[in-house]
Formats: sequence, structure tokens, C-alpha cells
Amino acid sequence: MRKKFENFRDQTEQLRKKYKIAGLSFIILHNNKILHTEGLGYADIENKIKAQSNTQYRIASLTKPISTTIILKLVELGVLNLDDPISKLYPEYKAKFQEYKDRFERKNLTEILENYNFERKDIAIKHHLSHTSKGIPGDSYSYSGFLFGELTKVIDNVSKKGFESLMKHEIINKLKMESTITCKENEEYEKEPDRLAVPYCTDEKGKVKRSKYPLFDLNTAAGIISTVEDLAKFDIALNKNQLITEKSKEMAFTPMISSSGKTLPYGLGWFIQNPTKPNKKILWHYGFGPSISSLYIKIPSSKLTLIMLSNTDGLCNFPELADNEDVTITPFAKIFVDIFMK
Repeated sequence: MRKKFENFRDQTEQLRKKYKIAGLSFIILHNNKILHTEGLGYADIENKIKAQSNTQYRIASLTKPISTTIILKLVELGVLNLDDPISKLYPEYKAKFQEYKDRFERKNLTEILENYNFERKDIAIKHHLSHTSKGIPGDSYSYSGFLFGELTKVIDNVSKKGFESLMKHEIINKLKMESTITCKENEEYEKEPDRLAVPYCTDEKGKVKRSKYPLFDLNTAAGIISTVEDLAKFDIALNKNQLITEKSKEMAFTPMISSSGKTLPYGLGWFIQNPTKPNKKILWHYGFGPSISSLYIKIPSSKLTLIMLSNTDGLCNFPELADNEDVTITPFAKIFVDIFMK
């Protein structure tokens, strides 16, 4: 096993340099125990601060599996039904989406709501959770971080605590994720996170340069700052059914079936790969944005988990990743699968 770790680490470092990633941290777990965790490259190039296993990063869409856990817990408590129409549980739903549509048209961003027919009354919570809300609900898969994020309004409406409070108290505080905080738009933190990695990007000449993180509020799609060590706590709690039941997990880990009988690449908050091959099944998600990339891979048959976070977009800067059911499109995932799954 030690040789596998060394092989994975060496190949990851080669890829980090190839894709000009400033810094990344990763953690590998087996059977709910940490086998290896390490940082490569720099969290802050200018000040020569190396990436560590406790370096903080923005995790972008790795927020989605965590948010899904909160939603499924509300389902277990009888507060929410996944078959409920979103228009029923979203205050001023039609007016708000008309406002979005007008705004996106003014900014030439019509693709965000393309084929999303908010006048329909049969778009359910499960359709937003599984990215099957466009066109005829449940008929096809089309990844949309924006529509997933709109589930925040639903949780705020049906829960007395609201989404942000549930995230803080039922996940972050409960699991003692002491290096995890939520993002705030246009608001200074009382104290800037001490270990937050400096953001970087590559310019048109391929040179790594300092950048800026995008500003946005926490929502069900994104908005968490965390470490690989803290996310490992979430993974272990999920495995041990400390957050939701086994039945709820199976719902999340089962791919949606379209109305025509086609197996889609996404379940509830998770990508599902090789669902009919137990020994090759992979659960995964990724996060991507300006100066942000993250990977979360689970191999149930081997009880293995890989979590990777970075302060550049190089881990996941592969446009077809969201529309393909193969996580190994990103070479960082490929070497993990090749080394540990075989």
C-alpha cells in the first residue's frame, strides 16, 4: 500500500506542475480511517507558504453533496417531500424566476435558464437535486449549479432554522469541522481565515499569477471554505449513517432514470459512475470556478475516498466533466482509480 501512496503522490505532483496548479491538498481514506494526507505546492507563492493538509480552500460545488445530506434529513423528518413542486415551497417562485430571466437576457446569459420552463407546475424538488429540471422534468439530465442553488429558498421556507443555520449547526458544528466556514458576499470576515490559500490563475502566456476569489453567499450549490481534513470528517460521518440513514444514502447514490428509461449520470447531489457494476461503481463530485477546483471520489467496493482541493482551476478545468459520466476525464481522478481500484 505504501508504494501505491508514493506512486499516487509522485504522479499527482507531476500533474500539478503540468497543469500549473499553485497548490493542492489531498487526503485518502480507507474504511473510515485516514491513510494519507499531504499538501503539494504553495498556498501562497509570494510568501513561500506551502500547501498543507490543513490549508483552507473554497470548495465550490463540493457543497452540493453536503447540502443534499441536509435536504434528505429534512425528508426523513417529514418536513420535505422530494416530489413536492418547487413552486409550492418557494416563496414568489414565478416572480423571482421572471426577474432572473429578464436579468440574464440583459446580460446575455440566457443559457443559464435555457429550457427551464418555470411556468410548469410539475418541476419537483428532486428535479433540481438531480439536474433533471430542464425541458420536460425528469426527461433528461442537464447540469445547472444555478438551479441547484435555488433549493436554498425552499429550505429557508420549510425549515424553522433556515439553510445556513442547518449547515452550521447540523454539519459544521456537529462534526467539529473547526476549519470550515461559510462564505459571505461583499462582507468582510471578522477575521480572515488564517489558512485560506491565496487564489491563482494562469494568464494568456501560461504564467501563474495571483487572482481573486469570486464573491457569493452560501447556498445549496456552493459557498463553503474548508480543508481536506474537515471534509474527511463529513465523509466518515456519512459512511457511518450519523447524518442520514442508509436508505436515504441509497436514494442519493442511485442514478436517476429518465422517463424513457435511460440511466442518467447523476443521483441526488452525486455523480454516479458504473451503477450496475458493484465492483466498479464510483460516487463523485467536483467543484470548479475562478481559482477554485476540488474533487471528491468514493469507491464503495473498496471503502476508499479521495478528497482534493486546490487554489487554481487545474484539477477540473475540463469542460466536458459535468456532461460526462466518467470522472477519469480529469487525470487526477484517473491516476487514483488506476492505482487504487486495480
